[in-house]
Amino acid sequence: MDSQETRRVVQKQERQNFWDRLLNQYDLLELVLDLCSPASLFNLAKTCHSYHAALKPHYQLLWDINRHLKRYFSNPIAFRNLQARTATLISGSSALQFLDRTIYDGSDLDLYVYDDMLKEVCEWIMSDGYVFVPRPGQQRDLDVAVLRYRDPVRATYPSHIEIYDMPGIVNIIDLVRPEGGPKIHIIAADKTPMQVILGFHSTCVMNVISFEKAYSLYPMATFEKRCSLACAREGPIINTAVELARCKYMLRGWSTLRHVPQQEQDDIHSPFSTCLRSIADRFSWVLPLDTTGVSNENRLTHVPGLSNDPVHATSWQLGYGAGSRELTVVYSILAFPYLRYAYALSRVRTLAECCFRLMQVSSVREPRRTFGSE
Repeated sequence: MDSQETRRVVQKQERQNFWDRLLNQYDLLELVLDLCSPASLFNLAKTCHSYHAALKPHYQLLWDINRHLKRYFSNPIAFRNLQARTATLISGSSALQFLDRTIYDGSDLDLYVYDDMLKEVCEWIMSDGYVFVPRPGQQRDLDVAVLRYRDPVRATYPSHIEIYDMPGIVNIIDLVRPEGGPKIHIIAADKTPMQVILGFHSTCVMNVISFEKAYSLYPMATFEKRCSLACAREGPIINTAVELARCKYMLRGWSTLRHVPQQEQDDIHSPFSTCLRSIADRFSWVLPLDTTGVSNENRLTHVPGLSNDPVHATSWQLGYGAGSRELTVVYSILAFPYLRYAYALSRVRTLAECCFRLMQVSSVREPRRTFGSE
C-alpha cells in the first residue's frame, strides 16, 4: 500500500472515529443534530446500522409534540386525546414550527376542526383556563357563537389576513388566557378541515399534526430548499391579504415560487407535478408521534376509535386555475350521510380507490354527528 493510499485509509478511519465519538457524547450530538435539516438526519441514519440505532431514539426528542404543546396546554396528553376524539388538526405556523424545530415569537396556535366538533373542542380548551374573546360582530355567548355563520367568514373577519381570508371556513373562535400568552384560534370547516388547509396561500404552511402523526405535504421544498409555491386565490382584496401573508414567510426565510416550469409539471418525480398526490405518498413526510397515553376511543359518545385519523385519506392534485398563471390545489369533497366524516379527495380517484382509502381509517362507522344531536 503506497503512502497516498495509507493517508486515505487513515483519514477515513479518523472520520469514522469522529462520528463514533460524537454518537456517544449526547450534549455534543444534540448541538450537531439541531443544525441538521430533517433530510440530513434521516439520510445520516441510513448510512449504517450503528448510526440508525444511535439516531432513532433522538427523533422523538427532536420532534417532541408534548413539549411543543406544553406552551399552550397544562396537559398535552389530554389535549391529544381530545384530538383523537374529535379529529382536530393543528396546522398553520404552529405545525411549521414543530417540524422545523423552531419557535416564532408571539405566534398563536391554529386548530382546524369539523364544524360539529367546534363546541366540544372550545369547551375543553376553556376548561384548561382559556376564555372566549368575541371578535367584532360576534355573539358574546359561546353557545350562540359556535353556530354557523350564514355569510362567508372572510367578510366578517377581514382583520386576520392569514387565517380568515380562506374558503371553506364557517366559524372561528378565539380563546386566550386571562393572564396573557399565546392565543388559540379554532377554525371550523364547512366540510372537512383539509379543505381549508389545502386552500392555504403557499405550500410551506401545508403541514398538519393529528393525534398520531405529523404530515408535511411538500417537505423537500419547505425544509430543504426553503422555497414555497404560491397557490392561486380569487379576488383583489384576498390577493392583497395573501401577498402580505406570503411576505411574512419570506421574512422567515422562504422564497416564493410563482410558476412551475411545464417540464417540472409533467415530471412525475417532481413534488410540484400535476400527478395525483396523497398525504402519505413518497413526496410527503409522515412523522409518527409518540402516542404513549393517547387513546383514540371516543369516551364522550362511546364510539369506537379510528385506526387512523381521517386526514390520512386526503388526496389532491396541482393544476392551473382559470385565468391564472399560479397553480391551484384541486380536490373534491366526499361527504355522505353514512360517513362519519367528510374527506378531501382528488376528483379523479376511482370509487374503488376512495373506498379503500376510507377503509384504511375505519371511518364508515355511523352517521356523522351534527351539532346538538343526541
